[in-house]
Amino acid sequence: MGNGPLEMVRGDSAEWDVDIFHPITKAPLNLSGCTIKFAAKRKYSDADVDAIINITSPGDITIIPPDADGKAHIKVPAADTLNLDNVQTKLVYDLQVTKGSDRWTVDRDSLLVLPEVVKS
Repeated sequence: MGNGPLEMVRGDSAEWDVDIFHPITKAPLNLSGCTIKFAAKRKYSDADVDAIINITSPGDITIIPPDADGKAHIKVPAADTLNLDNVQTKLVYDLQVTKGSDRWTVDRDSLLVLPEVVKS
């Protein structure tokens, strides 16, 4: 845990490199064979289908080689925040890693979506 609060601009693509650590040993988590999921919602109790951002690997999340280093790249498509009102919006996010039957929430914090100035 510890990638911290994130920020992006409404209607823009956003990208972050994240370090993923095993929740118990605190060592970099070997991401070989893992699925990574990033979801951002208005509140933690919102259903997954109501998430503003809901992306997984492979796809919008890629593991940065070597897998054992616990590094991943998250890319939020611009379209994911376009339907938000053009005001500052605070979301909450979780970053989860699944390997076999194990699942860990390796980070959770806030995502601040800033209003856009240029709208074209």
